[in-house]
Amino acid sequence: MIVTSEISERKNELPVVFFQAGDAQHLPYTFWQARKWAGDSPLILLGDKANRHYRGLEHVPIRDFASAVPRLRDSYVHMSSNTAEFELFCLARWLVIEEFARRQGLREFLYLDSDVLIYEKPVEIVRRVPACRLATEWIGDLSAMFAGISPAVTYIRDPSVLQEIVANILKFYCDPTAIENMRISCEDLVLKKIGGVSDMLFLACYAHQLGERAFNLWEPEKDGVVDNNIVQAEGFRAREGFKEIEFRDGKPYGFYEPTQRWVRFATLHFNGHSKKVMGEYLGRPADFGLNVARLTERVQKVLGRHKPGLF
Repeated sequence: MIVTSEISERKNELPVVFFQAGDAQHLPYTFWQARKWAGDSPLILLGDKANRHYRGLEHVPIRDFASAVPRLRDSYVHMSSNTAEFELFCLARWLVIEEFARRQGLREFLYLDSDVLIYEKPVEIVRRVPACRLATEWIGDLSAMFAGISPAVTYIRDPSVLQEIVANILKFYCDPTAIENMRISCEDLVLKKIGGVSDMLFLACYAHQLGERAFNLWEPEKDGVVDNNIVQAEGFRAREGFKEIEFRDGKPYGFYEPTQRWVRFATLHFNGHSKKVMGEYLGRPADFGLNVARLTERVQKVLGRHKPGLF
């Protein structure tokens, strides 16, 4: 068992945590890119047996930190146009990450979704973050119901943040009145197949409650942009449904139209079908390690070993 409390105490090291069940075609690119830019930061993958073959990461079994998941699964009420399996998985990851961080004594870390490519050292990304308890990304007003928030890049600076988020999730699903009120509120979203209750809702509500103690990583006018979604222009010049990206010395830049200038991205976030093009956004030629990882992933799939064995 790794001892991350010792890792996080070393100078200039900030742990980076991924959470992934199963293997997938985009993962070789994610982890290869992360190893390139990690610097002294340890890369930790909370995963399962299907993805333990990736090198350069500290693989930690999800099952070892999933003691609270059965409670969530037993009380979960589905209120989303996405599948129940998907939404339950997204909620459960925070329970697992919280237990992992608490038991390992991890005081602060950077969480990245497995469909995020990183182009800057993690310590440099968080160095621009002012004093806060939580830093993540949102667009618009957090006070609005179902605010647009993305946890794809989330900086946890205070470990009690995760405990409070998890407590809010578990408390909600044990409250029939709260569930019924929420069902009414999200009914239209579910009918129109544009969302509903997800982990993003709990994160948005919590960040709103924190007020100035929550920092918005979305700062498109500044270099080191943390991308919300590659398929959403959000003021950037776009082409064929994607932000238009130009690589300079292996780093991605986008043209931000409100300020009429090129700005550098620290991360790019791919989701859904856009994961298929992640290999085109590495900013450098593939090496032997990436080719081996891609081949291993394909062999895993052929052998039927890529499927998640989560809880």
